Amino acid sequence: MSKFKSLSSLLEDSAFSSSSSSSNWGADKRKYAQDSFDFLTLIKEWGEIVGPRLAEHTIPLKNSRKVLTVLSDHSAFSSQLSFLEQVLIKKVTDRFPSLQGKITKIVFQTNPRHFRDQFKATEPLKRKTETVEQITHKFSPADQKLLKEAEQMFSHIEDDEMKKSLTSLFVQFHKTKN
Repeated sequence: MSKFKSLSSLLEDSAFSSSSSSSNWGADKRKYAQDSFDFLTLIKEWGEIVGPRLAEHTIPLKNSRKVLTVLSDHSAFSSQLSFLEQVLIKKVTDRFPSLQGKITKIVFQTNPRHFRDQFKATEPLKRKTETVEQITHKFSPADQKLLKEAEQMFSHIEDDEMKKSLTSLFVQFHKTKN
C-alpha cells in the first residue's frame, strides 16, 4: 500500500495523455498568442502615439483592470493629456488591436523624480561622447604627429572606413594614456 504513484501511472492519467491535452494545449496556446500583449512595445511606441514633446514628459506605467496608468513629470502634462483621454484610448487600441476593450480609462500620476533620475542616468553618457569628440584637434601638433603615426601604421589597410576607425581609436588611446 504505497502512497506514491509510479511515473508510468502518472503518465497514463488523462491529464497527461497526448490525445486530450495536446489538442487543448494547442487551442489554449493559440488563444493566448492572440490575447498576449507586450507592454514594452507600448512604452517604445508611446512617442508615436502622443507625439515627441509629450513623450519626453510622460510614460505609460501599467495597465490593470482596464485602466492605463500614465506617469508624467508635471501636472500640466497630466491635465493636458486627460482632456485627450478618449483620443488616446482610440490611438492605443488602433495601434494595438489586442488591447481593444482592455483599456476603458486612463489615470495620470505625477512624479517628477522618475524623469529626473532617468535624465541623470543618461547625462553621463552624453558627457562621455562629448569628451571623446573633443579629444582630437586637427591643428594640434601633438595630434598631427599621432595622426601621421597612425596613418603609417594602418597604411596597409585598404578599407577607408576601417582605417579611419582604427586611426581614431589609436589617437584616442594615446591621448587618454598621457
